Amino acid sequence: MEVLAGVRPLQQLVPWLHRDLLAPIELRSALSRPRPAPGPRQGRDRDAARTIPPKLALAHRAVSVRSVHAARVAPGIYEVAVVVVDALRCRAVALRLESGDGAGWQVTALEIG
Repeated sequence: MEVLAGVRPLQQLVPWLHRDLLAPIELRSALSRPRPAPGPRQGRDRDAARTIPPKLALAHRAVSVRSVHAARVAPGIYEVAVVVVDALRCRAVALRLESGDGAGWQVTALEIG
């Protein structure tokens, strides 16, 4: 949720996400971030236009998990449904976790409502 809000860099999640998930998450994050107003801006005004609205940043920093349901679909593969709540809304998150060849667990599929 913090990556989608733009308050955490996607690079922090790279070890746990399959490479095919990186581009869609980056795109969704970019679409949800505020864009600077058109026109010439310089210095402080330009930087201020790129800042994250406080309400959005607070909402995504205060995320809590309401429920988790996991099902083993094969050895080393789980499908998980999670409900997360922030200050603005409640979201459903579905993901598939697979254990790699000694590399630990990795998210190979992800849907965020």
